[in-house]
Amino acid sequence: MAADSVAEWWGESMGTRAHLVVDVAARHLLDEAVAQLLDWNTRWTRFDESSELTAINRAHGRPLIVSTDTATLVALAVDAWHRTAGAFDPTVHDALVNAGYGQTFSAGPTALGPAVAVPGADAIDVDTTTGLVHLPKGVTLDFGGIAKGHAADLLVHRLLERGATGAAVTIGGDTAVGGHCPFADGWPIVTEVDPSEPVAHLQQGGFCFSTTLRRRWPTAAGTAHHIIDPRTGRSADSTITSVALASSSAATAEVFATASIVAGWPAARRLIETASLTGFVVTEHGERHTVGTLASTCPNGNPDSLGQHGE
Repeated sequence: MAADSVAEWWGESMGTRAHLVVDVAARHLLDEAVAQLLDWNTRWTRFDESSELTAINRAHGRPLIVSTDTATLVALAVDAWHRTAGAFDPTVHDALVNAGYGQTFSAGPTALGPAVAVPGADAIDVDTTTGLVHLPKGVTLDFGGIAKGHAADLLVHRLLERGATGAAVTIGGDTAVGGHCPFADGWPIVTEVDPSEPVAHLQQGGFCFSTTLRRRWPTAAGTAHHIIDPRTGRSADSTITSVALASSSAATAEVFATASIVAGWPAARRLIETASLTGFVVTEHGERHTVGTLASTCPNGNPDSLGQHGE
């Protein structure tokens, strides 16, 4: 399959840019995939009064039945909390709002409130078979980047299942790819920081590029950003500005990229190595460190090798 024999869709979803690509023979599958993406967006956003996430957050300690897709995402987020020892925490909703992110990013910052405790996900109960979700009273969720990564993973799987030869889905900084790749070096991965130059080429699996250099806003206490440190209830005061990770899934890459920024350098190296991921980290001083499998297999830190390794 030649690189010019693909069909693609660009659009807005989940508060960011989305890009879906399939082999040209599977062009007819794009409409269905886009419709599914937009449906998940309406279910998983905290900015829509009618979303399932809003309903979960307003249950005030009562169990609630939601779609199995949403319950599965809740379970994935809770599992991520355990896997990262709480560095990735889906219960930062109130902390985000009090940090000034109380409405869509495009609408601008809201008033700065006091820092609030982040309760953690240990007491959340979820049943993915029935769709039952039970949050303890006082616990509220924000899916954040894991929803984007999980949606990308699911869409690639569904596109291939329905007959696409190859597929790639990018939602913000999260990318999932699968099937036959039409590019010799792998699917080129670009970021909003520099869309003109790929930071990696990925043959299979998932990728996340997360940074504190975007989604920033001014507050009375200084500049804030969207990655909350659960230990403080405020934007992470991290020694890391950006993380790029490859994994078996975009959701996993997203979880550990977020957790790495919260952990800071050099703790992030241990976190990434323990998870058997691969990628690079950029510190506040502009230093770039290769991490995980990439560090041991590519001493020069060539990001083009990201697609060859992973979880």
